[in-house]
Amino acid sequence: PAFAIAIRAYRAAAPSAVMLNNARLETVVEQVPDDRDSLEPGEPVLLIVEDDPHYARIMADLAHDKGLKVLVAMRGADALTLAREFKPYAVSLDVFLPDMLGWSVLGQLKQDPTTRHIPVQIVTLDEDRQHGLSRGAFSFINKPTTPEGLEEALNRIKEYTTPRRKRLLVVEDNADERLSITELLGHDDIEIVSVETGAEALSVLRVQEVDCVVLDLRLPDMSGFDLLDQMKDDTRLADLPIVVFT
Repeated sequence: PAFAIAIRAYRAAAPSAVMLNNARLETVVEQVPDDRDSLEPGEPVLLIVEDDPHYARIMADLAHDKGLKVLVAMRGADALTLAREFKPYAVSLDVFLPDMLGWSVLGQLKQDPTTRHIPVQIVTLDEDRQHGLSRGAFSFINKPTTPEGLEEALNRIKEYTTPRRKRLLVVEDNADERLSITELLGHDDIEIVSVETGAEALSVLRVQEVDCVVLDLRLPDMSGFDLLDQMKDDTRLADLPIVVFT
């Protein structure tokens, strides 16, 4: 595995052209057909950023089965151009690309006010998971993966991008602080659920879909760290975004 990683890293850093016997050989990047010429306003679009044509075709076919239109970019620079032009609903981003690392693409998407809201799913090695989540990716998928894994990833993307009210869980035992947070973050498209204890928080998390948690570390029944440990051990909650407020 270390050798394979080194080879892919070399490919990512290598120039797009080489000299051989005084002849200039350009690296040819195969373009996978997509829907860029037939998009209608308001259609849900998935941008697939992937340098493996076979993998890109499989993901595009599965996305079409889910009712999504697709754009395909084989290079990071093309991905940034397509994201800014078409404003896709979501991006599936491979870390290893011919011209730059996917981390650079993710960083530029998140620094641009016109694209920073677009959810990005990282396709990478398992050890890169926390690296991606901490930089703004909303989920990740390991590669190589199975067709079932790809379908699950696309279901996650479609569910995440479906328009709906988001639910915020506030875990805070101080009534004044709960009121302040609710007034600060309250908006028409956000439902705020407030609880006082860690046990109440776990009860809500196990029966309701929550998009984010605001957590005070000082709770009457358990420390916030204990609550975080229990959430980490639950696969359904392990990737839930948490803002520690203390």
